[in-house]
Amino acid sequence: MRHVRKPHDILESQTQSTSDKIDAIESELSAEFGRTNWLPAKSADITAKDLPHLSQCLDEAALLFTNQQIDAARDLLLLARSHPHDEHERKQAWWMLFELALEQNQPEFFDKLALDYASTFETSPPQWAPAPEPPTRAHSARSTLNFRGKLSGNSQPALQQLQQAGIKQGHFCLAFGAISEIDLAGCALLLNVFLHWQQQRCKVSIAEGDVLVAALSPLIQRGRRDDNDAAWRLLIELMRLMDRREDHESLCVDYCLTYEVSPPSEPLAETGAESSLSPTSDANAFLLPCCIRLPVDALVLQIQRHTQTSTVITLDASHLARVELSAAAPWLSGLHRAAGGKPVECRNVGFLVARLLKLVGGDSPLTIIHRKP
Repeated sequence: MRHVRKPHDILESQTQSTSDKIDAIESELSAEFGRTNWLPAKSADITAKDLPHLSQCLDEAALLFTNQQIDAARDLLLLARSHPHDEHERKQAWWMLFELALEQNQPEFFDKLALDYASTFETSPPQWAPAPEPPTRAHSARSTLNFRGKLSGNSQPALQQLQQAGIKQGHFCLAFGAISEIDLAGCALLLNVFLHWQQQRCKVSIAEGDVLVAALSPLIQRGRRDDNDAAWRLLIELMRLMDRREDHESLCVDYCLTYEVSPPSEPLAETGAESSLSPTSDANAFLLPCCIRLPVDALVLQIQRHTQTSTVITLDASHLARVELSAAAPWLSGLHRAAGGKPVECRNVGFLVARLLKLVGGDSPLTIIHRKP
């Protein structure tokens, strides 16, 4: 197993010296790209040969990116792309730069990179293809969707219509003033709807939520560990959507003490839910969120529940833009415990995120399939 220094050690020992070198040659880069708003103007005479090994540069760029030091990551990669060694990793530096240009919405920078890429490798460059916008519509006033009557296991047809209406609106208010009663099966179904809206990046606010809170309260009790915790999770999600921070924190503590696990950071889908309510983009792959951050317990449990009957754990990272450094190792560890020896495949992973996962995971058996701009 290759020894990899801890990320914070790499940052502390090498980031400053590399940044100094980068600062010293920015005039050279500015001359190549012309006047830009992504590179300040300074002067020096240093080349990419003065950098550490290319592999080390890519590792550090991934660390800078995950710590949201975007400018430093970009400047380091601009040097690394001209590194005289290792053609394969040189191309990775280019692809990381294209990713940064897309994420930062810099089409002019992307176009300049594309021209230089075509000249350097004598092949067609990638095309500008930013991530699709969330399915939202501009409204002068948010639409209101209402749920009426009893929320139970028989409510799935009504909830599917509600889910589709929410996706169509994108930004809406959900009202519960006309709800009459609720059971645990209904809680689970509504959680799946909330989860699907979250995956579709819908913006949801709650009206008359106290009516639903009053209906949910008798279903939970601190210290009573029910087999089905859907009422707990739905109430926690409601407090978050209603922006009741103190109530949310108090409820999370009660949940933690009752179940002796971390409280969910997002609604969890129930096993056996229909595909239209699933958090995945297809029948086999679990769609990862836009950002993986602490705590990771809820996400790991969600993956485990969705893939428990699968022989291969397949993850879709199409929407995954960032993995926070503090969450990377716990998530990888939890993921492989949950897999129980099954192969784990992560598809459509950006090069910056993939580099971080490989750096933190060492010889982790996670199979990573890259996506390209």
